[in-house]
Amino acid sequence: MSSNDLNNQYHDDQKIFTPRHGIVMVLLILFLTGFYLTEDIQQSMITSITNHDTKRTGLIGEIKYSLMKTTIPVLELISNIKSYLYISDFQSNERNVVAYLSDSPILRFQDEENIINPSNRDNLLQNVKNSISDGIKKPFSFKNILIVGDSMISEAVGITLENNFIKKYPECKITRKGVYSTGLSRTDYFNWSNQIAEFLTKYDPDILIIMMGTNDAQSVYSKRQNKYFPFKSDGWNEEYKKNVKDFLDRIKKNNIRVFWIGLPITEKGYMNPRLKLVNKLQEDASKLYNHVYFISTWDLFRSKNHVEQFLKEDKNRYYRIRVSDGIHLTLKGADRVVQYFLKKMTYYLNIS
Repeated sequence: MSSNDLNNQYHDDQKIFTPRHGIVMVLLILFLTGFYLTEDIQQSMITSITNHDTKRTGLIGEIKYSLMKTTIPVLELISNIKSYLYISDFQSNERNVVAYLSDSPILRFQDEENIINPSNRDNLLQNVKNSISDGIKKPFSFKNILIVGDSMISEAVGITLENNFIKKYPECKITRKGVYSTGLSRTDYFNWSNQIAEFLTKYDPDILIIMMGTNDAQSVYSKRQNKYFPFKSDGWNEEYKKNVKDFLDRIKKNNIRVFWIGLPITEKGYMNPRLKLVNKLQEDASKLYNHVYFISTWDLFRSKNHVEQFLKEDKNRYYRIRVSDGIHLTLKGADRVVQYFLKKMTYYLNIS
């Protein structure tokens, strides 16, 4: 072996850290970090990476996209492991507990100056008494219930809701208004903000129930700018959320309780990331208002990463959850959504 060969071998041995090692280290860090990410964040990352496919430009873009794409199996593997070990359930429950405690009036303390200042002791004690009194939930009194939305309300979910209310609260007036092919994206086609104002005046509800969004994964119309933002384009999220807030702004002036039923998962794989985004923006906007409760139904028909298509009842009898389009619910599927919703509603209103 010549001296040159020995030299080359020596230099090759010095290349301890190669690009392959770097990729392995990045994936390892991603794997470990993934255990601290919530399920929503992981799914958001996967959706973002997948959608990035349309933005590839040039060789650098291709390389960047390829590297990003390799992280998807890792994130999915982490999600499966967390589901198997119940880690994701623990994180979800932990967030719910923190949210519940932060909303508790008993835990809303005054600022430190008022606490440590003896001259404010009587005021502080009175505030604590008021907080405890406010924390005791009184049953919510209601006479009129208004149910509005798109085809979900026109069909099985709305019908099942109305029938349950008629049986459960026969003394109440129940009004159901579902409008096909509508939502909050195309306000130029049908303006729910204007319509809900008319409904509130006409029916004077104490409880308002909303379910819409199946038609919203399309271009959103901005009246302020008099233009359309294509779905997934820059500005779509912001404009859609503004439309949701405009809708809720018409409601907040009335002292009513509002329940927004989120869309359940569908059998259409391509639709699910879109509807999940619609759900998220509706939920985010709902959190900005008092007495507006967003009730998520996304996981009612999902077992881990499997979308359920049938409900099993009475020995070996199975019933379809959805109709032939794979999106809208059958009466059996709607009944599961409605029963789940009624439990949430009666809890928030402290009624039976």
